[in-house]
Amino acid sequence: PMERVLEDYMDTNRFTADWVDSTIDFYDKLNLIFDINLSAAKIALTVNAQFLEAAFAEIQNQYGSIDAYIEKGLKLDAAEREKLKSILLSPI
Repeated sequence: PMERVLEDYMDTNRFTADWVDSTIDFYDKLNLIFDINLSAAKIALTVNAQFLEAAFAEIQNQYGSIDAYIEKGLKLDAAEREKLKSILLSPI
């Protein structure tokens, strides 16, 4: 279900929080030499529900459904789709 997809997507922030923080700290040190927008960098390193919602809206707009996007946009046949599904849906 789409709610679960969004939940899993947003978990990215929880699982990468330490990495994001250390990367931002590193970028902050680089600010002594380069002009880095730390707020923009943090946005680029994290996920936002609006990003995924916009992607799904565009898929709906251009293809009509996720299934049509997979078939026509990604050009995956049934076997490739099943392989992708097994990779993406397997527990870590």
